Amino acid sequence: MVFGPALYWVATVPGPMTESAKTHRITELFDVYSPEFPNAPGITATELSARVQPVVLDDVRTPEEQFVSRIPGAMDHQDFEKSIADYSDSTIVAYCTIGYRSGLYTEALIERGFDAKNLEGGIVAWTHVDGPLSNQWGDTKEVHVYGRKWDLVADGYQATW
Repeated sequence: MVFGPALYWVATVPGPMTESAKTHRITELFDVYSPEFPNAPGITATELSARVQPVVLDDVRTPEEQFVSRIPGAMDHQDFEKSIADYSDSTIVAYCTIGYRSGLYTEALIERGFDAKNLEGGIVAWTHVDGPLSNQWGDTKEVHVYGRKWDLVADGYQATW
């Protein structure tokens, strides 16, 4: 019985995750949420990073999250909504931390007649394709996530919550 608590601790406190384990966990989390927005087509971070045609990026995260970083060129969600009519002929890619909030929003955009896609795995997946991030001071490797459970950013990036 002396080893019981120690074994419990070891079993419940994970060590550092490999890149492969992180990307697998991102996919697992996204797959749990995606049934809630079945009519929202997705785009992977790899597909977005290789895309030649321009898209309108809509960051649906909170201002506090956006303050830490965003994908360069992404619009603040409130600004996007104010000028949404300007993008009726554009492909819109919505993103959030892992893809849940943006999935719900993507589905709502499609219902309104827009060509929209949800970034699967969100900004966290974006880090795994070495996607650039910026904030008001320039380039950054920092990403706002909800907490330790969401700390799945690629090596070389820093998660904050």
